[in-house]
Amino acid sequence: MPEQGGEPASSMPDCSCWRAVERSPTLRWVALVLATVQAMSTGAAFYGWASIVPLLAAREPFASMDDTEQTLELGLIFTVASSLTFIMPVITGTILDHYGPRVATRIGSSLFAIGISVILAAVATGQNLYMAGFIIIASVGTMLLHPSFSIAALFPEFPGTVLSILNGCFDASAVVFLIIAGIERAGLPLTTVLIMYLCGPVLLILLLAAFLWPPRPFKSQEKAVAEAESEAHARGDSTTDTATGKAAGTAPEDLEAATGDEEAKAAPNSTGRRESEAASETGIELTGMTAGGSADATRPSGKDAGAASADATPAPAAADGAASSGTADGAVAASPKAASSSPSPSPSSPHIGRTILQQAASLEFVLLTLYMAQSFVRFNTYLGTVDSLLKSITDDSGPYLAAFGIILPAGALTVLAAGAIIDRFGISTACACLSVLALLVNGLSMVPDANVQYLTFFCFAAYRAFLFSFATTYIAERFGFPSVGRLLGAISIVGGCASFLQYPLLAVALEQSPVSFDIPNGIMLGLGVVALGFPAHLFYKYGAMMPTQG
Repeated sequence: MPEQGGEPASSMPDCSCWRAVERSPTLRWVALVLATVQAMSTGAAFYGWASIVPLLAAREPFASMDDTEQTLELGLIFTVASSLTFIMPVITGTILDHYGPRVATRIGSSLFAIGISVILAAVATGQNLYMAGFIIIASVGTMLLHPSFSIAALFPEFPGTVLSILNGCFDASAVVFLIIAGIERAGLPLTTVLIMYLCGPVLLILLLAAFLWPPRPFKSQEKAVAEAESEAHARGDSTTDTATGKAAGTAPEDLEAATGDEEAKAAPNSTGRRESEAASETGIELTGMTAGGSADATRPSGKDAGAASADATPAPAAADGAASSGTADGAVAASPKAASSSPSPSPSSPHIGRTILQQAASLEFVLLTLYMAQSFVRFNTYLGTVDSLLKSITDDSGPYLAAFGIILPAGALTVLAAGAIIDRFGISTACACLSVLALLVNGLSMVPDANVQYLTFFCFAAYRAFLFSFATTYIAERFGFPSVGRLLGAISIVGGCASFLQYPLLAVALEQSPVSFDIPNGIMLGLGVVALGFPAHLFYKYGAMMPTQG
């Protein structure tokens, strides 16, 4: 366990690649490309479920079941695995928080390999091991995405777009099962295809963990300089070399830690520095969807900590404004770690600097949690029942299911539009667009015309990509990067538990004669109408451009 204010603990050998990424405007793009490859080749492969279901149905033990029993059995596998996808980020985030992106990626890729191996054993032996295999790959998929979230700190010009791209590539990884199914239908044994998959993407991820991912979240050189200046002011030393970020009297080991040369192995420095960090720190660094930090309730808020430091030292001159920003009442916001992972908080962003319990208890977060919970139920229910839905509409569902398998990962392209809407038109507008897509998905699903379902596929693909981009960016911008992990983890737990409702909804549809999904879609459509109250609340209270942290 790292000390409070320290870096994530890791005994793995270090290398300089990640440090070079922080210093080079060109290499940051290379890191982003590699992160997208990692997310696209593994992360949400489980959500290519619609493509793999026909292959599973043709194998034992499912092949010997009648249609209803087979549908319910496969539906149960999807329900449990997909629900755990939203619950597990709390556990995987804790690993990420305490041990850093490198260790988390290695653990995630190793467990992912085990999950694929279990599925491989089920295919080869005919034993019903599918539940265990799919649960493993669904549960650890997010551990292969979240370590890359801090790359957004390297792109302060458009962090919303970067997060949307990463989430979109995570969505696009559903293409993995589509490719596997296509190769199997071309004549190559499924066992051989799965072995090739193990030896390709998983090996690549292990290499990335060794050479790209740092032992702590990425931060830009500018953030490191700002951290050094902020620490100098917190110690009461106002003499700073603005060209290098070196403060007068700064010990060499302090300077190395501040500029990013030795973050991963920096030892605790003077007592005064440790006390100033404890007094000013507002939360953990961005580590993706993390769940950690035990001292939030006892830490002073960023505003209080800033006021304390302002009492101890004169306010910096205007020329030093980049190193410390004023709060609404003129206090200096002194938070080295917050400065290293996100822009300075805006005075009009009321949740920034509050404890995690205060943020979680706010009306805005409660409303966001309820909104996301019904979104998760809609998302998982449609994805897990689309094959049965198509069979209830047409006798020849094969071509439509194949089209869905192609359109779903292609929907990741819509993250560019999602990121642009968030960055240019605001979070309130993005929430309204997401709500309209939700109504379209359930409304079009009730139309008994198979050709109309092509439009439903496109709407759902866009909805899926938009949903997670919106959630991640909303929390990061409204509550601050240090709170992303725990707050998004809390939302995921509520949404994951709510997602178990998809199984009784499927059972209700199968009980109809003939099979009909009008009741499940009608229920979700009603929830979508009620959920319109959330974007309406945001527009009424904040307008289109909500106040954010930067």
